[in-house]
Order: sequence, then C-alpha cells, then structure tokens
Amino acid sequence: MGCGKLTEADKTEILMRRWRHPSLSIHGVHGAFAEPGEKTVIPAKVTGKFSIRIVPSMTHDYIEKCVVDHVMAVHEKLNTKNKVKCYYAKQPRSVSRFKST
Repeated sequence: MGCGKLTEADKTEILMRRWRHPSLSIHGVHGAFAEPGEKTVIPAKVTGKFSIRIVPSMTHDYIEKCVVDHVMAVHEKLNTKNKVKCYYAKQPRSVSRFKST
C-alpha cells in the first residue's frame, strides 16, 4: 500500500484532520472469503468492525442513531431477505487532560 499524495497541502490541515476532526476507521470484515479465485459460497454470517473518533460536540447516542439509520436505510434499499443487526459498543477511550503545575 502506498499514498500518491496527501489529502491536504497545508501541514496544519493535515494535523487537524488527523487529531481534531471526527473520523471513521474500518478494522475489518470477518466471515467473507478473501482468497484469490471465484467466490461460489455465500457465507451465513458476515461481520464488519469499525470505530468512530468523535469530537466534543458529538454524543455517542447521536453517532449510534446516525450509523444505525444509515445501515438500515442502505439495507432497505437493497430489498433483500437478509437480516441486519447493528451492535454499538459504547466503550469510549478517554483522553486525560493534564494540568501544568
């Protein structure tokens, strides 16, 4: 993997995007066959895992509603008989704020 160019030209904007703005990181999809070749088996269950970095103006309840609403809207648009379940783990990591003495 590589990167042909950065998303921003300004170093400050790169750091803001990385440290200050919300972001979504995809950690993987489990259950799908990923080897080379033709895919002839449809898995019974597929799980996707991702995390969202939120900023102080966002709440976990708001993010959960947005994610679940979006996933369900996409699922409904596909008009499939498959079932979708969304699980949202509210286990935020807190960042300590140190006071200078």
